[in-house]
Parts: sequence; structure tokens; C-alpha cells
Amino acid sequence: MPGIILPSRVALDRAVADRDAAIRVAGELLVADGCVPAAYVAGMLAREQVMSTFVGKGIAIPHGLEPDMSTVIRAGVSVVRLAAPVRWNDDGDEVRYVCGLAATAEEHMGVLAALAEVLDDEASLERLRTTSDPAEVVQILDPA
Repeated sequence: MPGIILPSRVALDRAVADRDAAIRVAGELLVADGCVPAAYVAGMLAREQVMSTFVGKGIAIPHGLEPDMSTVIRAGVSVVRLAAPVRWNDDGDEVRYVCGLAATAEEHMGVLAALAEVLDDEASLERLRTTSDPAEVVQILDPA
């Protein structure tokens, strides 16, 4: 995934009121870095209404609906570590790490799988919990 995560797409200890605000922060980082148009963020919010993007261990990977994938300018991942966990779904799952995903339909599953593999590693998660450096977040999630 070289270059898919950049320090400019990382926000650490961001305070948000709820899940939707967390998704907006993740989406706005992708918009600001030229990965997606602003309308993609609405697609991320709509996707969450269809199916939760909670993947376990306090992590969610919100992304747009399939039609939104055609609007992706370039693949990218944003990473938001929340100051406090937020309730993510009706099951009461809490999320502390939000990884916004922008990828075309062809790239989507590969990027998602690579990200999920890194996030499944306990040592990587511990480093994510404690770092204050966006560049280290990039190194953890995109070591190539």
C-alpha cells in the first residue's frame, strides 16, 4: 500500500460527539488531500446506514457505497484516533480508531485486506495507541 497513507491524512486524539462526526473527520482528511470529492463523505455516511463498518478491536473502516467508488480521484486511507471512544452501532460497539477508505472498486478489497491484516496485529495496535507522531502512524500501517 505504499503512499496510500500520508501524515497529512492522520488526526490523533480528535474529540468528536458521535459516529457521524468521526466519519466526517475521516472523510474530510481524504477530501483535503485530493483523494475524493466532498460528496464522497455523504456516501461514507450513507454506507454506515446500510451496514456497520465496525471490524472489531475498537476499529471501524468507513468507506463509500459502490457508486461512490467511481468518484475516487486516487486511493487513500485516513486515520483518526479519537480522544474518547464513540458508540458505533446498535450493538453498542465502541470505536477509537477510524480508518477512512477511498478506493476504486478494483482497489477496494486489496486495500481493505492489507489494512485489516495490520490492524489485527496487537503490537501494531499498541503502537497506534501510544504514538503522538502522524509519521509513525504511517510507518505502522504502511510499512512498505
